[in-house]
Amino acid sequence: MNSEELERAMEFIIDQQAQSTAKIGVLEDIVTRLGNATLRKFDTVEEKSRDVDERISALVDSQIRLTESQTRTDKRLDDVDGKLNALVDSQIRLTESQTRTDKRLDDVDGKLNALVDSQIRLTESQERTDENLRLTNETLRTLISLVDRYLSGNGRAGSKTDEKS
Repeated sequence: MNSEELERAMEFIIDQQAQSTAKIGVLEDIVTRLGNATLRKFDTVEEKSRDVDERISALVDSQIRLTESQTRTDKRLDDVDGKLNALVDSQIRLTESQTRTDKRLDDVDGKLNALVDSQIRLTESQERTDENLRLTNETLRTLISLVDRYLSGNGRAGSKTDEKS
């Protein structure tokens, strides 16, 4: 290789080196921009991750409170259910008792109706007895009056008795 060829080869190498250096500079610039963009993205992702973590934490706290509230509600519903069952049982016993009372009242009504009918018959019988007693009193007065007249001599049968003596 002669000096001219050597010089051209060196110029070629220097040109290539310059081009490579320029390309490396461009690549360094791109890498720097990509690194900065990546860091910004990481910062943004980290912020959003913190926000998501806070929201998840709030959601977990809310879920815990909701579960506790549901547990209390379930207990209260169990209490209400027990009381409702007791109320239903009480209502059933009350209905049965009312049925027995209604039957007893029906029996009492029947007896009262019989007693009223008996009292009506007794009143009617008493009225007949009173009428018969009135008639008997009238007849007895008439009889007493006749006997008094007979015994006192005002009657005809009394005059005959006096003549024989």
